Amino acid sequence: MVIYKKIMNIINIMDTLNTKRLPKTNLLISIIESIYVIYMLNYFKTNIALDHGIILNILKNIGIESDFIKHNTYKIEGAPINMVCPLGNLVSWLLAIFFILRNYIPTLKKWNKPIIILLFIGSWMNINVLVYLLPIFICEIYINL
Repeated sequence: MVIYKKIMNIINIMDTLNTKRLPKTNLLISIIESIYVIYMLNYFKTNIALDHGIILNILKNIGIESDFIKHNTYKIEGAPINMVCPLGNLVSWLLAIFFILRNYIPTLKKWNKPIIILLFIGSWMNINVLVYLLPIFICEIYINL
């Protein structure tokens, strides 16, 4: 209940900055999506690696190899770890900012569908990320229909 009140306070503050009144539900969904994306791509840890490195091998064969896109592609014994590459960590923060700002900057709303499509395509680089982001994709499809 305390968290709900804090979120509603944030929404009220942000609504005072908004020149056009948008439904608070959209902002609340954006806040929840932002928190979820940041948590899943930065802090969630698991022993399960769903990705087998096929895309990483293809990229390596064509000469694209960087620590920025490397992630674990094998099951980890012992302590769980984050299975997301540094690129995924960075994208999660940018995506969270986008989710919030799209409620206040009308031109960003026009970019919503292309960004979600690019996110879906990019998430195939790591099947773990694809699975983590399925709720976001479902939510965005439901909202934009």
